[in-house]
Amino acid sequence: MGLASYWVFLVPILEAPDEQLHIDYALNIYSAGRLISAREPYHAWNTPIPPMQLNVEMVVHVYTRYLIEASDLKRILFHPSEKIAAAYAAKGYYSDLDRNAPDEKSGDMDGEPRVIVSFTTVYPYGYYSLVGAWMGVLGHFSHRLTVLFFGARMLSVILLGVSLLLVHATARELRFGRGRSILLTAIIGFFPLTSFVASYVQPDNLAFTMVMLCAYLALLVKRRHNKNTLLFLGLSLGLLCVTKYHYYICVLIPILGMLLACRLGGSLKGIRWKTLITITFLPTFLLMFVQIWINYGSRMGPLNPPPGPFGPLREASTGIVTLTHFVWRGLVEGFDNFYMSGTTFTSFWGRFGWMDTPLVIVSAQVDDSIRSGIRIFTVVTLALMLIRLGQVVARLVVVARRGHWRSALHVAFANPLLNALLLFTPFMLAVAALLGHAAADQGRNWLPFILPIFLVTMQYAPKALPRPANTVLSNILTVGLTLYCVFGSYYSIQSIIARFYER
Repeated sequence: MGLASYWVFLVPILEAPDEQLHIDYALNIYSAGRLISAREPYHAWNTPIPPMQLNVEMVVHVYTRYLIEASDLKRILFHPSEKIAAAYAAKGYYSDLDRNAPDEKSGDMDGEPRVIVSFTTVYPYGYYSLVGAWMGVLGHFSHRLTVLFFGARMLSVILLGVSLLLVHATARELRFGRGRSILLTAIIGFFPLTSFVASYVQPDNLAFTMVMLCAYLALLVKRRHNKNTLLFLGLSLGLLCVTKYHYYICVLIPILGMLLACRLGGSLKGIRWKTLITITFLPTFLLMFVQIWINYGSRMGPLNPPPGPFGPLREASTGIVTLTHFVWRGLVEGFDNFYMSGTTFTSFWGRFGWMDTPLVIVSAQVDDSIRSGIRIFTVVTLALMLIRLGQVVARLVVVARRGHWRSALHVAFANPLLNALLLFTPFMLAVAALLGHAAADQGRNWLPFILPIFLVTMQYAPKALPRPANTVLSNILTVGLTLYCVFGSYYSIQSIIARFYER
């Protein structure tokens, strides 16, 4: 958390992917003091801003426009050679930023109808309402814009602390020893991607917390068979749903499988089927009704998305040959993107800012060698994981054929977090294949599942090998990850300084 806090103030204002959009949604909720629906007109704090990323004029909070202009974002955005203004690091910069900030209600869109679909209809409200409420609390102590902005970033650091506690608790529930659990928590906490995401306004921070909370509570339900714990699990699933929909689906299905297996196995026989289903789904339905209320009546304005995002799929449906080519191309491109050299792979292992700040460890030559080693071990780990998955499935099929299908079901759904990763991976491959470059995959998309990713690397994949080879490989991968976090934590800071501050 200390390292992430240092990142909070080291990374220049808005120099993180889409941060201006995320902070804008939260600022609108903060100024309104409530959730905002897509039907209501713009407010006194709204103002238009010229196009930046999309070919469309956007309407934002006056604070958002001021921060974009004051930070000179348009000049620096996607231009790696551009540095922040020399005054940024000078004494008194933040005081000047606060003094020159516009009045909160100095916008010029008050009462104008909403003609462009805003962020309220793109992302669910969970994370943004939390940030807005948090800024409301900070507003009781100070109305300075820098306090609100960096306070919003610091909320991500607090969420990281909660997530790491849940990482450790989940590892213990999975019967890892105390030392192994602490090491896992340390590796995740000091992994450069973690510090990067936890230092800016980004809903994946809350998604990470809620995925870990759902996994931990699910394991508690399996062990304790407690109705109150199940109630907390249902509420956590609902909160995850209004944070990020796709994470919710990938976590819900394995947890439902676990609950089904426990109920059929008799461990949850004290809870009726009707009660089980109601507790699991009712919080989600209630919370999603709020999102439906927000979206209802929204209108599409001059926003023109790229034509045909599902164009490749429509082309593939013209025949078996084109369909086969589509599937094969999607698998090849997805494999390269996730495991070799694509945006997901490179940003997972260290590419910061607007994906224009690569992590360079020691030197370019040393870093190239490290990346090559990572690629080799990534492919080896993937192959071993597929082999191990085949071994486990084959054994479960044998157990089920012998009449012990309930036992096979119980084992298959014993680890909902690992199963969630096994669902999330093909889901992301499918999205990448359907949308191509429009999917804009990044390593941060995988942060909520970073614990099962490292469990696969350090524990599960090596089990495909016989002893003692599996123990040797597991130790090598564990030491490698630990060293990467040690050196990566230091050199990531140097990379940020070189990108934004050195002239």
